[in-house]
Amino acid sequence: MLLSQPNHIAFCRYEGEPVFLDEVRNRYFLLKPTERELFVHAAGGGTLKPDEMERLIVRGVAQAGFQGGEALRETSGQLAAASILEGCGSAAASASTRSVATSLARMLWRKRTKPFQALLDGMRNLKSARYAVDPDHACSLAKGFYRARARVPVTPVCLPDSMALMSFLARHRVSANLVIGVRLNPFGAHCWVQTEDILLNETTDIAARYQPIRII
Repeated sequence: MLLSQPNHIAFCRYEGEPVFLDEVRNRYFLLKPTERELFVHAAGGGTLKPDEMERLIVRGVAQAGFQGGEALRETSGQLAAASILEGCGSAAASASTRSVATSLARMLWRKRTKPFQALLDGMRNLKSARYAVDPDHACSLAKGFYRARARVPVTPVCLPDSMALMSFLARHRVSANLVIGVRLNPFGAHCWVQTEDILLNETTDIAARYQPIRII
């Protein structure tokens, strides 16, 4: 029997420790030591006994066969090397405070009323349009968004702010990635928007504290 990774499960390694994200239940979790050893062995291409496979399936980090999923694969992404908040990129494009505030309000409402997986699926739908990957244009638009966002009297929250920026870029037919990161000791989760190796709404030192676990 082959094992694959359910579509709603993502994992990364933070300082060697596998960390999992369950989009459906909106939770991050670790495995018990024996389960962790089995999973690491299987993810590395090792063979498991049927009862060992069943343990991972019951735990929810694997499924039998390829039921629309993929092989057990760790999330990996391009490391951020620069940020528009640290002087990277071209001049800011025009962005009205009203349009940014409207987009942000929409995303805050969605965060309150929609399941976590539905929020991420909305971002996947934006990416499905296959807009251009244009780092220079994305940086210019993000700078305009950031300046307008500073005039909106709402405390920044990483997920709705990042979704609003993704939506703003999509309206200009520019693609970027929503990156969800995680850390341990102490536990923390964070997200930001990135184009290639350039951060569009976070600084490099903050992003470096987190390991990407889901990239959309």
